[in-house]
Amino acid sequence: MSRGFDEKKILLCQLGIEINNFSNLQKMKHVDGKLRLLFVGRLELLKGIHTLIKAIRGFTNEALEIVLVGKILPEAIPFIQPCPENITFTGPVNKEQLSKIYSDADALIFPSLNDAFGMVILEAMAHGLPVIGSRFSAAPDIIEHGIDGYILDSNTPEAVAESISWAIDNKEYLAEMGEKARQKVMSHYTLEHYFSRLESNLNYAGFEI
Repeated sequence: MSRGFDEKKILLCQLGIEINNFSNLQKMKHVDGKLRLLFVGRLELLKGIHTLIKAIRGFTNEALEIVLVGKILPEAIPFIQPCPENITFTGPVNKEQLSKIYSDADALIFPSLNDAFGMVILEAMAHGLPVIGSRFSAAPDIIEHGIDGYILDSNTPEAVAESISWAIDNKEYLAEMGEKARQKVMSHYTLEHYFSRLESNLNYAGFEI
């Protein structure tokens, strides 16, 4: 490897989620043509919230509305004010509320500047949402660009705005992409898959399970 580590000693163990709560989801259907985008996580600079807000300012309320779920950290407040009309802040919500919010959205956007994984990627995919995910997270390991999501190669406002424009232009395909994303989670990213990968890696490393 480029940093001098033996490639054989590096084991990847992708996480998984509990999918029992996602088995009877009812996606909301909207006919107004507006893109309903969702962000879930702490509203902080590390999550790229400042670039996301700046990107959103270039879209009209008729084309886009976005729901931001999570605690607003003080560092993000200067970037939010004045708040665009097409943004809704929910603050922290419980799992049941979040599941309903996922079901009402067309796609999740995850423009993190640095994230080890980001479980919301799998949660959104399990709810049938394609994810616009930063390459500075686990998104490139999970998402197939243009098939079940979109990989952000840069976290600039221009790149984020371009990804939103892509979602608006491809809105008619988002539900199909989201179903592919959901099937991927069911077939590769449940807790059972995670435990199987963990056991396999431990065995490879010489631990007896």
